[in-house]
Amino acid sequence: EQYMYLKEKYKKEISIIEEIEKKNTCKTKVLRMNRQQIKEELEYIFDRLPAIGFIILGIGKEIGVY
Repeated sequence: EQYMYLKEKYKKEISIIEEIEKKNTCKTKVLRMNRQQIKEELEYIFDRLPAIGFIILGIGKEIGVY
């Protein structure tokens, strides 16, 4: 539930970061994910929250996101 909430809330920002990193975190459907995969996805989002904050504030250029 928390994963889906964060994934939807930061959908735009995460897609920007994923595009830069050339990593797709949506390879499996959430319903088929096991606990370890969900944990890894949450860690991925939490690790990128500072960058997401910069994007939301419109200052992503300062950290090289745009």
